[in-house]
Amino acid sequence: MKLFIFDTNILISALLSHAGNEATLLNMWTEKKFNLAVTPQILEEYGDVLFREKFRYHPAFSQTKTEYLLNRLRVNTLHYTGTHEVEPLSSDRDDEIFIACAVEAQADILVTGDTKHLLPLDNYGKTKILTSKEALHYLNPNPIIDLIEVAKRRGVSAEQLLKKKLTQKKKAA
Repeated sequence: MKLFIFDTNILISALLSHAGNEATLLNMWTEKKFNLAVTPQILEEYGDVLFREKFRYHPAFSQTKTEYLLNRLRVNTLHYTGTHEVEPLSSDRDDEIFIACAVEAQADILVTGDTKHLLPLDNYGKTKILTSKEALHYLNPNPIIDLIEVAKRRGVSAEQLLKKKLTQKKKAA
């Protein structure tokens, strides 16, 4: 079974919109379509962010809903130590806990909406860093749509991206 990691922004989006890609991914996880990896640091980050003052009075973030989600994340996930150290990646040090978990867990996918720090990395080791839409395509592949979507996000043509991927495959072989 594939192993995923959710950046905190994925959980926020899933709670805000039950019809969005993030909510679909959260539902797929609860249906055991993939496993989810966490560390103590990630669970702490989830709790800190989901209980922020700015969400306190939003109906999507009721204390009951938030506690229920956090409890499911504590109980129904694969736990890692969070002790793996990674090189600083950006000015946003919070991102490093997700990368460290990805390396330690050897995760397949890190799902994020962070277009500034994480998504530009494309991958870290064996872990692919994808948007929620890309992660859904990964779970239900359509190679042509995937290539076009990734190319759009990176601001290159699908042909340029395909050439890059073929070159990477040749180097790896």
